[in-house]
Amino acid sequence: METTNTHDFTKGAQVHNLAYAQPRALGDEELRRFAPSIFAEAAHERMSNRYGFIPTINVINALRDEGFVPVRAQENWVRDGANAGFAKHTLRFRAITEGLAKAFFVGDSVFEIALTNSHNGSSGYSIEAALFRFACSNGLLISDSTVGRISVRHSKNLVREAIEGTFRIVDEAPKVIDAVARFRRIELNDRERLAFARGALELRWPTAEVDAGNPEVISGVRTAPIAEQDLLRAKRYDDQGKNLWATLNVVQEHLTKGGDRGRATTGRRLTTRGIKAISEDQRVNRALWAYAEAIAERKEAA
Repeated sequence: METTNTHDFTKGAQVHNLAYAQPRALGDEELRRFAPSIFAEAAHERMSNRYGFIPTINVINALRDEGFVPVRAQENWVRDGANAGFAKHTLRFRAITEGLAKAFFVGDSVFEIALTNSHNGSSGYSIEAALFRFACSNGLLISDSTVGRISVRHSKNLVREAIEGTFRIVDEAPKVIDAVARFRRIELNDRERLAFARGALELRWPTAEVDAGNPEVISGVRTAPIAEQDLLRAKRYDDQGKNLWATLNVVQEHLTKGGDRGRATTGRRLTTRGIKAISEDQRVNRALWAYAEAIAERKEAA
């Protein structure tokens, strides 16, 4: 089971001005504390000679030179000690130059670059677009049909290709900003919001197929410990609206941060847990964005 060490310097902030789009950057000491594999000096011994090892810190320093600073860092905890120091890690970067910072500020959110890597083969090197929402410290990953994820081979050209990939993602920022404005314009009725929440529950807690001891009788057993309505309960005044953007953020916060009281399939009372593993957090966030995009397309085509 994966868990994650996370540093989040804006946790709990509720901000609505540009100053917070230019955050304090994480220094090497903080990066080493929360994601030590960034500083690996060699690849894991299982990697073949074809694996072109480049320390992640080399890429980070190159991005710093280009005006992008790391503001959050995570690394998977590994059960096998042999993987310590090589584990999957992910970072969020923001532009600190004035022009880019202004261009990337989206209402109550800011555009970010998400970088993921490992040195033990558990993850390839990838770059993708993301949004950070200040009010709830949420970090959405963009799974837009027009904003792709860029994979970079581990080779001697990794740093140069990573910089080029970063700027290709940056060029897509206006599309992300337009998507947020589009989601804000689309109002959902109660039935549509419940359908969104129902899909989100199935994403996090898939229905289990049980044969009840009879191979001819297959039935679906609900595994979600909470109801659809629980995912739609806004935690702050600004999220009271019923537009698609508000619905997406409310559902995402409940789903990824947990804290909701419910019952297990055995009837035992429990409190839902937040998502800690990097892979699961990425999967859920990408899927939620894809859900929202699909709903927007259906609503606009109606």
